[in-house]
Amino acid sequence: MLYIPYTLPNGEVVSGLWLHGNNLSAFIDNAVLGSHHLYYANAKPLPFDPEGLFSTLPATASALSGMLTAVYLTKQPDLKKQARSLILLGTLAVIAGYAISPITPINKALWTPSYVLLSSGLAAIFYALCSAILDIYKLRSWGAPFIVFGANAILFFMFAGVFARLLIMIPLGDSSLKGNIYGLIQLVISNDHLASFSFSLLFLVVSYGVMYSCYRKGIFWKV
Repeated sequence: MLYIPYTLPNGEVVSGLWLHGNNLSAFIDNAVLGSHHLYYANAKPLPFDPEGLFSTLPATASALSGMLTAVYLTKQPDLKKQARSLILLGTLAVIAGYAISPITPINKALWTPSYVLLSSGLAAIFYALCSAILDIYKLRSWGAPFIVFGANAILFFMFAGVFARLLIMIPLGDSSLKGNIYGLIQLVISNDHLASFSFSLLFLVVSYGVMYSCYRKGIFWKV
């Protein structure tokens, strides 16, 4: 990404850019897949896909970090040692991610190495804290909603994606169903950021209702 040059549609040869629609990953995706198969087909100067071919390589590293963590958990039965080790490794990963960010910026759309380290490190730390609270200190009552979501993670992911798109696709007046719901929230909450956060919470509540119903009925999607 830093050193390999690529050619823009206007003939200019550049390298080392991390811009939306102007980076090596976008160039590779255009050359191999074509603009019509990319998520941001109208991005300039190059159509761009945040789940492109080149950015999948570091994304694979993220997946492997989770697999390696799982291997360690199966081999280390002591929960306290698990938590201490993951907090230490997670902290080192976070520090490393920030340390290399001046060279390779923390960028989720490109799934840069610094983002891999930061996100994997934070995931390890958060897992260790949850394990300590739930498994070591046995404070579990607060986690009931997460059990409902976690037991049906695949269905929750699919439902959230389809439901979100339906809210946008269903027309209502001069806007969409989502636009009308958001407009009603703004009548009560004028701050845009707080209104958006409230809409997200409402979306989560509806999703929880559906997942809880499936949980009660014993409906689970698994691989």
